[in-house]
Amino acid sequence: MLGKGWTLAVIAFVTFSAMFTISVVGPLLGVLADVDRVPLGGNPNTSIGVIFALGGLSLAAFQIPFASLSDRFGRKKFIVAGSIAVGFFVLMLGYSKRISEFLGLEVGGVGGWSGSTYLMAGFRFLQGAAAAATWPILMALISSEFPAESMGTAMGVFGASFGLGMALGPVLGPTVASVSSVHTPFVVAFALSFAAGVLALILRERGGVKSSRAFSIPRDLRLYVLSLVVFAMMFGMGEVVVIYPRYFTGVLGYGLGELAAAMAAASLSFAFLQPLMGRLADKYDKVKLTILGLILFTAATTFLILSRSSFEVYGAMLLFGVAGSLTFPAASSILALISPRGREGAYSGFYNMVLSLGVTISPIVVGALADVGGYVAGFASTPVLTIIAVSAFLTAFRRSGVAEPSSQPQ
Repeated sequence: MLGKGWTLAVIAFVTFSAMFTISVVGPLLGVLADVDRVPLGGNPNTSIGVIFALGGLSLAAFQIPFASLSDRFGRKKFIVAGSIAVGFFVLMLGYSKRISEFLGLEVGGVGGWSGSTYLMAGFRFLQGAAAAATWPILMALISSEFPAESMGTAMGVFGASFGLGMALGPVLGPTVASVSSVHTPFVVAFALSFAAGVLALILRERGGVKSSRAFSIPRDLRLYVLSLVVFAMMFGMGEVVVIYPRYFTGVLGYGLGELAAAMAAASLSFAFLQPLMGRLADKYDKVKLTILGLILFTAATTFLILSRSSFEVYGAMLLFGVAGSLTFPAASSILALISPRGREGAYSGFYNMVLSLGVTISPIVVGALADVGGYVAGFASTPVLTIIAVSAFLTAFRRSGVAEPSSQPQ
């Protein structure tokens, strides 16, 4: 039987590999299409955007079904299969052109696409679906396997591995491609995910209550409010990663070096501080820490709007990462504590689906607002949304706190 420390180490590695494999694709899609001469039609940027977004859409769509089914049939089999599948499909995506030529599919299609373009889109969709069987269910596994007194620490380690995988994928992918070939990062990602899937075989689940429901969405106001909290924070992350760089370089006039430093301040503080913040969540009131994190997050996003010098931007980005590292372990621990035994997957699936939608929707909404009313108007949407999340959270949790989880599935 694995000890809790080893179990958490395995969960962290599998989570890191899944997020690395998902995020490594983004900066390489356009390069891969150019090198392999994959037809993208008359609107190549739109085509790349659509192909990339298909992964996020399938990830959001399959999280609730897979996580809910894991409540009934067990979590390990989903984690193992999902880890191997997410790597397999990223490898197929990297070699879409060669697969299309081998199958004789490289013919013209709608909108200037060919067989290789459709394969890239299809494999990206399947990669997102496979990822839905990894980290949401890993979070549910933590909820069911770790005691309440160490839940914050466990969620902090989970969040750190999640954030580190997301941060390093877009950095290491292009780096490896620059010294080898554009296909090599896809091979590396496959090898990492396959190793994670094999390692996940040693995970053990304790016996206990399992849900008799194959699929259902929980009806719990507290779950919806917690999901709104992470939606607001991921909405801000989508704004910072996709839209703010255009403002930072195009309007404020800073270079890519300053942009990289600003992004590092946010992403690295978010990733590396979460284990520490998780320990604080175990020691102190999780509800109060979540509220404090949301207040700091609102301050960070407001300060970012007002920042003009690079020093001010770095400070706002650092505060952004610190606020996220404080909020996520505390909020995720609350999620674990309110999830009824046997229904942890359903709760985690819903929570993570809304989280995924936040970062997917944000660039569209903020970008549209920025086009219509200017960048400041677009960026203001995040603190407004966060204030709404704070109000809803206070209403749902300030008086009642965190109730003990039920021992029976709902």
